[in-house]
Amino acid sequence: MFKHLQRLLHTQGHKELMLIGLYITFILIYAVSSLVELYLHIYPAFLIKMALAIISAFLLFSCLRSRRTSFYAMLLIIIIELEIAISVLNDHFYSFTMAHPFVLIFSFFFFFRLKTALIATTLHYAYWFFIVLYSQGLAAFTLTSTLNMIISSALIFIFSLFYYFSTEVSYARLDHSNRQNEILIKEIHHRIKNNLNMIASILGLQMISLKKNETDDASEVLHKSKLRIEAIAQIHEALYKSDDFEKIDFADYVQHLIDSIYKSYGSRLELDIETDNITLPLETMLNLGIIINELITNTIKHSKKDDNDEKDRIYIHLHKEANTYIFTYHEQNNHTVDLQRLVSSKTLGMKLIRLTVKQMDAELEIFQKEGLIFLIVFNSEQ
Repeated sequence: MFKHLQRLLHTQGHKELMLIGLYITFILIYAVSSLVELYLHIYPAFLIKMALAIISAFLLFSCLRSRRTSFYAMLLIIIIELEIAISVLNDHFYSFTMAHPFVLIFSFFFFFRLKTALIATTLHYAYWFFIVLYSQGLAAFTLTSTLNMIISSALIFIFSLFYYFSTEVSYARLDHSNRQNEILIKEIHHRIKNNLNMIASILGLQMISLKKNETDDASEVLHKSKLRIEAIAQIHEALYKSDDFEKIDFADYVQHLIDSIYKSYGSRLELDIETDNITLPLETMLNLGIIINELITNTIKHSKKDDNDEKDRIYIHLHKEANTYIFTYHEQNNHTVDLQRLVSSKTLGMKLIRLTVKQMDAELEIFQKEGLIFLIVFNSEQ
């Protein structure tokens, strides 16, 4: 029995714990009362109280094994109801306090659902109404005690209703919060797994490019790999600082990402970010972050090779039209670029851009107008 009791005490079921406590309490009450009755030589009462203690102990043992809380709560309530009725109807207990039976009303609203509790309360009132009618000749049923019964039962009934609705609302909110936290934790693990897979894929593409001599020296490779991983890490930092775990502010994320790239390269170009206060889902923002990282690092790389005194200027714009988003990256300069060669380039940067655009189910257009422009049109569920 103690093993089952220990198991229940470690659960979060407050109703189970309360029921066990009530059983133990009434077992002790019946046991002590039976000894008092024995000392007073009131043998019928002694036998009744001892029988109730044994029955309650047996039910407690069964309850610990089955954990059918509502069923065993009802059995305990019936035992208490019968014991009180016997006490009232017995001439030896004429001084019994009449408010006590109606404390049981609270247990209806504690252990059962509202409909069951209301039915049980109605039956409880009917039960005691017939006892009062049957026992009008007993000294226990004076005008004062009868009024006490009515007033106490009404007050306890009102209190029980308030208790039920307040706890139901509180536990509903707590249960909803727990479910949301479970979903959030699963989602976080899922996203981390996806991000790690993305990092592994990027490094795999980098290794292939190295083997085919399609990329820069090893130092530059590691440098770009570091920036690509930081672009992904910036997403989680943005989520950590945000109150919304589903959406990320575009302008804020891009600014932090570009600041990180500038710090890494020790170079800073003039930058203009324009957006309509747009927030995007994590997956969409992650894809845009990878694209922006590749474009910015490429711009910095070519800007350093340029001997022109006039520095490049970068425009990053994101606008929404209906359910469509238009992302524009404009590298404003006087350079002339072979667009055909750029589009068919086999460098890892362009491969990543093309693969990411494809993954977004977006459309990419590259053209020149006062510099090089990358235009990406995509849809994103808000």
